[in-house]
Amino acid sequence: MHAEKGDNKDIEVKDVEVKDIEVPVGSCQTGEGHLCGWQPSPRLKFGNHHPGQEREGMTKMKRRRILVVGGVAAGPSAAAKARRCDEEAEIRLFEKGPHISYAGCGLPYYVSGAVRDRQKLLVMTPEAFRARHNVEVLTRHEVTQIDPEKKRVRVRNLKEGEERWYEYDALVLATGARPVVPPIPGVEAANVFTLRTIPDADAIIQSAARAEARSAVVVGGGLIGLEMAEALLARGLQVTIIEKMDQVLAPLDQEMALPVQKHLEEKGVRVLTGEGVEGFEVSSGAVTGVRTQGGAVLPADLVLLSVGVRPDVDLAQAAGVKLGPTGAIATGDRMQTNLEDIYAAGDCAESRNRVTGEAVWAPLGSVANRHGRTAGANAAGAEARFGGVLGSGVVKVCDLTAAWTGLSEREARARGLRVEVSHVHPLNRAHCYPEAKPLAIKLVVNAPDGRLLGAQAIGREGTDKRIDVLATAIYNGMTAHDLFDVDLAYAPPFAPAKDPVAVAGIVAGNTVDGEVRNITPGDLKRRLDAAADLVLVDVRTQEEYRAGHLPGALNIPLEELRQRCGELWPDRETVVYCRQGLRGYLAARILMQKGFSRVFNLGGGTLTWPYGLVR
Repeated sequence: MHAEKGDNKDIEVKDVEVKDIEVPVGSCQTGEGHLCGWQPSPRLKFGNHHPGQEREGMTKMKRRRILVVGGVAAGPSAAAKARRCDEEAEIRLFEKGPHISYAGCGLPYYVSGAVRDRQKLLVMTPEAFRARHNVEVLTRHEVTQIDPEKKRVRVRNLKEGEERWYEYDALVLATGARPVVPPIPGVEAANVFTLRTIPDADAIIQSAARAEARSAVVVGGGLIGLEMAEALLARGLQVTIIEKMDQVLAPLDQEMALPVQKHLEEKGVRVLTGEGVEGFEVSSGAVTGVRTQGGAVLPADLVLLSVGVRPDVDLAQAAGVKLGPTGAIATGDRMQTNLEDIYAAGDCAESRNRVTGEAVWAPLGSVANRHGRTAGANAAGAEARFGGVLGSGVVKVCDLTAAWTGLSEREARARGLRVEVSHVHPLNRAHCYPEAKPLAIKLVVNAPDGRLLGAQAIGREGTDKRIDVLATAIYNGMTAHDLFDVDLAYAPPFAPAKDPVAVAGIVAGNTVDGEVRNITPGDLKRRLDAAADLVLVDVRTQEEYRAGHLPGALNIPLEELRQRCGELWPDRETVVYCRQGLRGYLAARILMQKGFSRVFNLGGGTLTWPYGLVR
């Protein structure tokens, strides 16, 4: 017997003994090549059984009850995936706020005016989500307690003040994170803000629009801090960033972060690094000035606190859910917690770093969506695995794009890894095409085998594309040499014939093969400050040298080096450099083959050197 595709007629089967059912796995790719899809279920017997339609002689099974706590990214993603995996499940989503799904990462652009329509921040309304996914959405409902023994949660209706218990077969916690508000005197003033929700953004816009608003201080130089500095600058305010670290954008190595800081300063933003906030000067309930730990007082009509977020885990912790070393909820690759049938996803949950295998916390919307999809599938009885994270990120800073993935050089060395580092500055488009601009790309590779560990990029158009290619390469365990063989798309408006990713791979591969030894700007700066016994050779033209060079450098142009190498000392440590790194590489090869045993090239040349030149 058989039924044609699309035939909805019942089929009578007689004298057939069914012993085993093989259910084909679906095509949903997750994690490390694992597949999630339908698995054998007591409800899905055989033949053309339709969801919700019981056959004569079949036992009616109880519907699976799935509860999701939290909205924004992870929660709705989990609920929607659970529905796709089980059409008959009873799914409820609780959110204590008014919105279940909004573009949290778009809030700075709403403040700046780039996003003009507030409604566009709402990804999906509760009503639309309910209609599309058949999920009961309960906004302004706060889950106050989890009872894992009886598998139920206590929920308070914030509109009516009533409380009741809801039972579950599977529970997904997507409680997110909350902004860190340091205990600084005056922090409770009316014009001190954090940015996490749409009402937060509304309040900042209203404050910035006041006639007397002239200046803003952003406390924190991370992603949100830089995006909000640009947003407030666009609103006509004088902006100062205060960052306690010695650089902005902590995921970047210092020589990559300094050009971003310089660009901000060129746009009129004052940036104070290595500086903290001691307190706020308050008058009539509002901040008028920010007092730094260095003793300065900065005028401020508006203050934005952007010193980070912490996972919101109080509810989970009170129920006995285990936290990991990061302070977020510890999860396995199925996003399961230590308690049976309880999953966690999004900013409240940990991930695994694909490079190191360590537990990490990555509070990003992109990660939250992947978490939610995985947790929702497993909560519905399917099988899905989360493949880990690389810590990839990207930020628009006025006219620049800064992006990163994997380990920074600082992180790799802190873990005791032996690494090679390369810097390149290729053009983002063919040199003949208008508006071709240089990209700064840094690769961190494992010295023994050339495996990619991390990448950073600073530039204009095309920066995000390159970091995404490099993130894919790191995810798949590729080496620097592999990058040259990747068949990337080419046309002059989009890339040179030799793509920047390929150039970065070639240069990093040369260091792994021992063709050249690079020295980083930070290492060279430390050597020079310590008055190390080294010879510094500038192989650029005389005109370039006179325009600005590293302190103490000799000038021997590359074209003259073969004839003039007798002016140098083969047994002394020699560092050569040029503008981008290519001429330095060629100079190093010449000297190495003429018997110079300790030759280093300054990776990325003067374009990477962030400490200033002398004349």
